[in-house]
Amino acid sequence: MLTVPEAMEHPHFVERRVVRKVSDRCFGEIDIPGMPLRFSKFPEELPLESPFLGEHNQAILGDLPGMNTDEVDALTAQGVLHAVLPE
Repeated sequence: MLTVPEAMEHPHFVERRVVRKVSDRCFGEIDIPGMPLRFSKFPEELPLESPFLGEHNQAILGDLPGMNTDEVDALTAQGVLHAVLPE
């Protein structure tokens, strides 16, 4: 049995891309568990990037319910919506 740190550093897993390196907007390059299975008609790796909390509030609320920027800003000011964006 391997511990999580041992598995993340194991040469076999690294070579098979079971552990993959991704670039995070806040943390820089980090290792994460990758997909251990391979399929012939599926791309090797999907690009990964998580949005920040509330990053897409305007786009989602503008597209679906048709809210304008002022309405979304008002909900944010009231504490209904919350966003944590990088400075």
